[in-house]
Amino acid sequence: MVFKQKLTKIGNSIGVIFPKEIRDLLGIDLGSEVYIQPGLDEKTLIVNVKEPTSKVDPQFFELVKKVTQQYSNALRELSKK
Repeated sequence: MVFKQKLTKIGNSIGVIFPKEIRDLLGIDLGSEVYIQPGLDEKTLIVNVKEPTSKVDPQFFELVKKVTQQYSNALRELSKK
């Protein structure tokens, strides 16, 4: 189920209108709290009804990102072997 929504001005902010089908599916309504975070590709939004939990320290992800960027050529060559 995919819905294309436009961003809407809400006061000094912008927001996304959640269609009824999505609200019903997630069990959310006016006043519900949701947690929004960027996806790994930084072009996707992840919306969670419950607070996301991770057993991995967020600093670990930052370290992996830095190492991957720093050694991208070496990792690319290793992947060919």
